[in-house]
Amino acid sequence: MKKIIALTIVCLFLASCSATTQTTSGKSYLQKYSEPSASSQYHYSGNGDEVSFEEKMRQVAAVEPRLTFPARIGLARIDKGRLSTIPGKEMEAWMQLADKLAPGYGKFVPLNQLVVSMVEDKESPTSNCCQYGKRSVEKVIQKIRLAGARQHFDVVLIYEVFSKSNRESNFLAIADLSVIGGFILPSRALEAEGFGNAILIDIFQGYPYGTIDVTVDKEELMSTSWGRGNNERELSEKVKTQAAVKMAGEAEDLIKRLRMELAESRNAAK
Repeated sequence: MKKIIALTIVCLFLASCSATTQTTSGKSYLQKYSEPSASSQYHYSGNGDEVSFEEKMRQVAAVEPRLTFPARIGLARIDKGRLSTIPGKEMEAWMQLADKLAPGYGKFVPLNQLVVSMVEDKESPTSNCCQYGKRSVEKVIQKIRLAGARQHFDVVLIYEVFSKSNRESNFLAIADLSVIGGFILPSRALEAEGFGNAILIDIFQGYPYGTIDVTVDKEELMSTSWGRGNNERELSEKVKTQAAVKMAGEAEDLIKRLRMELAESRNAAK
């Protein structure tokens, strides 16, 4: 019985925090599919050109991991589906991470909101049919990538945070609010006070180098000296900050693993 309880605790801990990396080669991936498949009969029309759906897949897959360290790593925070400034305590956690990683990994630079406004594509189409749909997600990601290019980021870590105490955040409909679309088990969503997810992408190619998903339980929140709020709004913000701080801790392991895996992949390719 004790073993079962211990295993349950371990599983819950692992479910509350996860990080994945990707360093695969698009060229190697496509070599496995040199022969056209039956799906080539279906057509995709975009930008006035008509190509097979399989060809579209090949275009999407044909990317290589270009990241090298030290790197200029951007930080972009999303709250309620919109870009937001990074609060002081969260920025402090990211700077502590930068100190831990040392100069060999590069530096973290927050996305500048003024730069975002300067490079925003005002001509990009908007949709009136959706509350928070495809067009909104595309617009947020486009803003991040354009501003990241202007700030000369190699990659950008885009992260978003949610709080259960916020009346607007219904955990059962969180997929409709999420830009990144991180997955969380329904059982964890019901138990958690908040959660956050992040994705590390190449500014130019959109290559996804890694993802992070975390949840914040009531015990974790109350264990911090600043984890109590006088009202619902204050508590909501503190839950989000706790989720971001937890993500910064996970990002350390993610970036270290990523650097090692990229080195191994490149050595194997020589």
